[in-house]
Amino acid sequence: AGGCAVYAHAGVAKHEESIAPLIRKGLDGIEATHSSHSRWHVEYFTKLAKKNGLIATGGSDFHRPDGPVEPGFPRVPPECWDDALRRLERWTR
Repeated sequence: AGGCAVYAHAGVAKHEESIAPLIRKGLDGIEATHSSHSRWHVEYFTKLAKKNGLIATGGSDFHRPDGPVEPGFPRVPPECWDDALRRLERWTR
């Protein structure tokens, strides 16, 4: 479909052992920044993504008006967008 495969809610899912096999199968990214992630999780998954040439994505996980977080929080570093756009370019060539 031209998208990127990203492991969402990495720190919340608590299935870190499943990430390595997914990387070998062509995973594009890991959701490092998430409203439920601790600072440690953000740093860990960002480093893991960088080490494996993956996108470190993120988001607020805002699904409903009465949700526990506001849209756009926490902020995702701008380089995440740049990495994602470079990844997606491979599908448009």
